[in-house]
Amino acid sequence: MVINFKYIILCSVMVFFHCQIVAQSTPPVSNELDLQYAPKGSGPLSSESKSNSSGGSANRNDAKNFIKFSPTLISRSIVALYYERNFHENFSLQAGIGFNFNKDRIFSLLGSSLILSESNNLQGEEDMADVLSVSEHQKIAPYFYIAPKFIFESYLFDGSSYIELAFTNFANKLNYVVPPDNYSYNSSVPQIIGSSKVNYNYNIFSLKYGYQILTDTKLITSHEFFFTAGYRMITYNPVIRTDIDYNSSSNITQQYTVSSIKSSKPTFMFGVGYTFGIGW
Repeated sequence: MVINFKYIILCSVMVFFHCQIVAQSTPPVSNELDLQYAPKGSGPLSSESKSNSSGGSANRNDAKNFIKFSPTLISRSIVALYYERNFHENFSLQAGIGFNFNKDRIFSLLGSSLILSESNNLQGEEDMADVLSVSEHQKIAPYFYIAPKFIFESYLFDGSSYIELAFTNFANKLNYVVPPDNYSYNSSVPQIIGSSKVNYNYNIFSLKYGYQILTDTKLITSHEFFFTAGYRMITYNPVIRTDIDYNSSSNITQQYTVSSIKSSKPTFMFGVGYTFGIGW
């Protein structure tokens, strides 16, 4: 009998591939011991935990929208809410709206004396820092904020750093009050001629650098710590003082007029703060 080795080899190859196909198409049989000792629930070794090990459910891909509030802004007499829309994992747009409920006391007590001390541009103009410090709050004014936000991945505390290029606008609507120091022994009671309303309007272009942490919870919350610096243009109503000596007597009358023609002064600004947000 003649053995055809080519036929035997061909048959062997066909049987091998048939066994491989059957083995791959047959579902694996679960072992009862494996099921008995497999971790249940959402522990660190469970399948649920492994599926979330790449960052959890609280990441920017899941949270496209945020409502935010900055409690540190209250110290500047401003209350505002912000809405942030995440268009990409590295880019979002943020807008805020609110109101100014009093003058910025931190600025009037600390910053204005340094920044506004060179504000006398008109003859007889009162110092801006002095006007701002003695003026009283009149009524609330709107607050606006808009900023593109660029986000950078970071491995510190599972957070991310970011940069915002922001524009901010708000105003202080005040009533000017003549300070007691302006009363002297040889002058009569100072007079305010016309309206005593003084408005300080602020347009701010700033660069904000911050760090944001998102919680890995069902309710996604964000916590931001930031530093900001920028350019601030202040538009204001100058207060003009005029000393009037009637009949060349020693009794001088001081008159104050709030000018309707506004002046402007550029300054620099900086600050630090914290923002809390809820995402979905």
